[in-house]
Amino acid sequence: MNYPSIRIEGAILSPDFLGQLEEIHGQKPKDFGLDSRIPVKDEIGRAWADAQDYWRLFRIKLDKIKKGSYATSETRNLWIVPLLSLLHYEIEYRKAGVELNGRVYAISHRVTNQADTVLHIVGISDKAGLDRKPENANRRMSAHALVQEYLNIDDHLYGMVTNGRVLRLLRDNPRLVKQSFLEFDLERIFTDNLYADFAVLFRLLHATRLPVTVETAHKSLIERYHQDSLESGARIREGLGQAVEKAVLCLGNGFLTHPDNDTLRNNVKTDALSASDVGENRKAREYYRQILRLIYRLLFLMVIEERDLVY
Repeated sequence: MNYPSIRIEGAILSPDFLGQLEEIHGQKPKDFGLDSRIPVKDEIGRAWADAQDYWRLFRIKLDKIKKGSYATSETRNLWIVPLLSLLHYEIEYRKAGVELNGRVYAISHRVTNQADTVLHIVGISDKAGLDRKPENANRRMSAHALVQEYLNIDDHLYGMVTNGRVLRLLRDNPRLVKQSFLEFDLERIFTDNLYADFAVLFRLLHATRLPVTVETAHKSLIERYHQDSLESGARIREGLGQAVEKAVLCLGNGFLTHPDNDTLRNNVKTDALSASDVGENRKAREYYRQILRLIYRLLFLMVIEERDLVY
C-alpha cells in the first residue's frame, strides 16, 4: 500500500514493513494498553476524529496570530501535545533544556511515561523547518541535528522532533553523513484526510512502542521493529544476490542459444562487443556486464512500479 505522507530515510525501518503492521507482533489491544474487547481499529478511529478537531481548531487559531510569530506556544499547546496525548504520551516541558557532558541541549520536552524520551517542538511558522538553522537565532544547529546529536551522545535510543507540520522519529545514528528518520507529514494527513497514514502513525508511534526505561530500550517494540527491518533487509539482499546470479546465467545462456541471435554469437566469438577492455577474458567480462546492466534496469523498473512511482 502506498502512504503518501510517510517518508523513511536511512535504515530506521523498511518501507515494506508498513504494509505488514496489522499482522506483526505488538499490534493486539493489550499491546496498546487497551481492554482486550476493544479492537485497535476502533481506538484508531476515535483518535482520528479527535485529532481532526484539534487540527481544525489549531488552524483557526493560527489565522489570528500576528505576522512574524513562530507560533511555538500554539504549536505546542494547541496541537502537538493534544495530538500525542491521544497516543498516551505524558509530556513535560523542559524550559532549561537538557544538560549532557557540560553542554546544554535546548530540547523542549520529554515523554515522562516512556523513559524520558526527548521530544523537541518548534513553531509551525518557523521557516527554518527541521533541517536548517534559523537566521538571527541562538541555536547553533537545526532542530533535527540538535536531537540527533543528543541521541548519539546520550544513552537514549530514540527521540522525536516536530514543527507541527511534520513529526519525525529519530534513532541513535553514528552515521552523521546521512540522516535516518521516520517522518509523518501531519499537515498532509489532516488536510487530505489520509486515514490509512494516520493508522500507521498510531500503530508505530503510540507511546507503548517506545522504551519503558533507558536500560531496557533494546526490548521496546519500536527497536524490535527496527531490528526486524534490518534482518529482513539482510535476507532480501542475500536472496537478491542469488537471484541475480541465476538471472545472469539464464539470460546469458538464453541470448546465446536463441536461434535468432547469430549476430550476438558472432560478436562474442570475434571479440566485437567492446574495444575498451584488455586481457584474455574481455569477451566474457563485457558480455557479463551488459547482462548485469539489463538485470538491474529491470529491477529498478520493478521497484518503482511496485511503489506507484511511474506516472
